[in-house]
Amino acid sequence: MGKCSVNEAFYFKECLDDFCRWSGQSFNALKSKIFFNPAASRRTTGLITTIMGFSHIASNSAYLGLPLFCTGHNKDFNFLVKQLDSKLAGWKARTLSKAKKLILIKSIALAVPTYSMQTVKIPTVICSKLDARIRSFWWGPSSNGRNPLCLKAIRISVM
Repeated sequence: MGKCSVNEAFYFKECLDDFCRWSGQSFNALKSKIFFNPAASRRTTGLITTIMGFSHIASNSAYLGLPLFCTGHNKDFNFLVKQLDSKLAGWKARTLSKAKKLILIKSIALAVPTYSMQTVKIPTVICSKLDARIRSFWWGPSSNGRNPLCLKAIRISVM
């Protein structure tokens, strides 16, 4: 992170060019992005993007499916809930046996937030929403319209 000035952009560009020349490596300016503080002037940001050859990136951008700039609010991670909802909506919960539901939950539904959880701390509220969606799918009505209880689970919790 540096100060948003044209001189700093020239120095940074010079450093990148020197690195490329010395190491024999190069970078693709078309794939490179730059982010500016919203308080930076449009004139300055335009000059810097021209000097660097980078394009400007928005504050709500994502990389590998995760938001680049997390504000710590729950809205940053609502995409996980929507993604899980779309997967659960595609499965016919009424026609699936408990064994099939369990396989889908373990293999697909629980894999949805895995990458996100490895890289970013997901808010507890979002984890609770994901858990609630999975539990609702698991305990949803069966093909005969009834919602059976697992007596074994009740016996274990009582003992």
